[in-house]
Formats: sequence, C-alpha cells, structure tokens
Amino acid sequence: MSSPVFSETFKWVDKGGKTYFTDDFLKVPSEYRNQVERRNGSGPVMEKKETPKTEKAKTASQPRENAQAKPSEEKNAMKEEEKVSVLDKIIPAVDDNGNAVFSGRIKNNSKEILSSVEIIFTVEDPQGKALEIVGSSVDGELKGTLKGGETGFFIVRSNAPINSMGAFKYNVKWKSFGK
Repeated sequence: MSSPVFSETFKWVDKGGKTYFTDDFLKVPSEYRNQVERRNGSGPVMEKKETPKTEKAKTASQPRENAQAKPSEEKNAMKEEEKVSVLDKIIPAVDDNGNAVFSGRIKNNSKEILSSVEIIFTVEDPQGKALEIVGSSVDGELKGTLKGGETGFFIVRSNAPINSMGAFKYNVKWKSFGK
C-alpha cells in the first residue's frame, strides 16, 4: 500500500530583499512566517471545516444559514465568522516520523484585537473516526493575539501517522476585544 505524497513549496523574502524557497515550513525563520507564500500545493484534498459544538464558540467555520435573520442595524457590523480567514489551503506535510504537520496563516479581518486565537484540528481515519484532536495558538506579533488587520501563523504537529489519516477538520477560536 502506498502512502500519500504532499508537495508544497514555501517562498519568503528577507529584509534585504532576497527571495528564499523551501519545502519545509519549519525551516522558514519565525520572523518571516507571517508573509510566507505557499506554492505548488498538490496531493489529495483532505480539508473539511468543522462546525462549532456550542452556540458560544466564536469560530471562522460557523454556518451562515441565519445571516438573513439578523436585525437590520447589524447589516454594517462584521459577522463573527468573517472576523478571521484562513489564507492558505491547509495541506498536511509529513514530519520525520511520518506524522502529519499542519501549518498556515490566519488573518484578522476586523479592526478589533483578537486574543486567545487558536486553531484546533480533528484528525480522522478513513471511516471518519477521530484519531486525535490537537491544536496550537495562532501567533502574530504576540503569541495567540492578532491585532486588527494582522496576519499570524500556526504550526500544529499531530501524532497521527499520515498514512492512517482519512481527513481532518479544523476550527478557529478567539476572544474579541475593542480597538
């Protein structure tokens, strides 16, 4: 049985204007991770967005079915699920032990400061059974915090072997504070 292969290249430009490429996101210096461009992503698409388990959870993956039921005074207000966006297609990489590693960038689309920003992954086997739930903070200038308009990055290391993985779900959570 063959295991899936994922190919992706990361590009960044340093302060001196020199362009770099690598196939390992972990080799990108931390000060440049929030500006990395993903290129040549290929492999099976194994990404699903998880729906929130509670009404109180503010997530980027909340369903939009009640959008028309909101009062008219909220038309100009940004919806909670629009406050953040995942900028990259999340394709798991493989670490030296054969386990899945998820990485990417998340942008705060609002003018508010978002704290306790985290991304949680549920790794599933091919039958849809959860193998593992693992997460990490999304780091902007400050760990776990994104200022208005800021883009942060995350790296989530799984203990699930990539060849036992059928799919994954992710959920982004945060707390909002004023401007």
